[in-house]
Amino acid sequence: MFEYEVPETADDGAAEVNKRRIVNVCKSTMSAESWDDFAKVCDASFRCSYAGTHLWQFEHDVFSKVERLELFLQVGPGQVKIGQCAVGIGRKRIVFSDTIQLLPEFEECWSDCMRAVLDHLGPGLYQYGSEWTIAPCRAQAAASLAGIVELRSRLVDVQAIDFSRWDDFETYYKSVSTNARRNVKKAEKAYDKLGFREQTGRAVFRGLLPLQILRHRLFARKGVRSSLAALLVRSTIRTLATFRYNVLVGLTHGPHTLARYLGINFGRNYFYMEAAAEPEHPYAASYLLHEMISRSYTESNGRGHFVMGPDDHQQRGTPAWDGLVRSRQQWNVSAFPTSVLTFHYGV
Repeated sequence: MFEYEVPETADDGAAEVNKRRIVNVCKSTMSAESWDDFAKVCDASFRCSYAGTHLWQFEHDVFSKVERLELFLQVGPGQVKIGQCAVGIGRKRIVFSDTIQLLPEFEECWSDCMRAVLDHLGPGLYQYGSEWTIAPCRAQAAASLAGIVELRSRLVDVQAIDFSRWDDFETYYKSVSTNARRNVKKAEKAYDKLGFREQTGRAVFRGLLPLQILRHRLFARKGVRSSLAALLVRSTIRTLATFRYNVLVGLTHGPHTLARYLGINFGRNYFYMEAAAEPEHPYAASYLLHEMISRSYTESNGRGHFVMGPDDHQQRGTPAWDGLVRSRQQWNVSAFPTSVLTFHYGV
């Protein structure tokens, strides 16, 4: 794991103006690897990776440009890097690619960093945040910044398993629902020998179509309208932007693949993206999910998160969505309240 050194006197010796810390902003010249290493230390989401910062373009404005910025805290005559962020500068608005990534020691500097970035970019319509970050909600902090007007906040609870809550994986597993553990046991009894087939990097693309076919059939069984083409295109675009960190795992029984899982492993956080099982093997999905959670716990030394996705409050009350939320809760997820903000600055 990448470690970022910060001078011991950085916080105490930070320069201030009118009790505000001085944060300097400059365009980044970092390599993709160094950028990602820093983002991982900040517990950022996969959308903050160097290549992942392009994801928002497909969602907001394909003709925009991405600008990567580094944030330095003024410390006496020198300065130390404490954060970074990427923004997409479009024709109508400026969109942060997820969030400002701050070293844990400098979380209290968020307002100073945000003010510095806004001053650097200038007036306009902004969007900040995402549905995949476990960073805290910044609505209140943003509302207190001079120059921000017409602030709107969409609150999101990101559901994730916080491994730090348990001393070991066995203790965690005992805390999940009886139903989830029962399904895993049923899969173990139903098949004499189960295996795993793993694909990473560019090899993931070969498994996308079979996975999307399974998902399309799953949605049809649940009465959820979907398009196989749309599912495949969306998954392919995301995989193109994050293929360095993608993993696709199939649960196998002999020559047959019973279930498939697609995730993104970024730093010590693991993001559940897509999964589905063959309809005649109803317990395979639980068995495969248990395996992926176990791997995540081991590979993060019990200090990471297994992020299962947002709880979209706007969809609550629909059977399919409520069922999804209940299935996550069976695995003892925690809610990480965050927000997606839109506002005008300096106008």
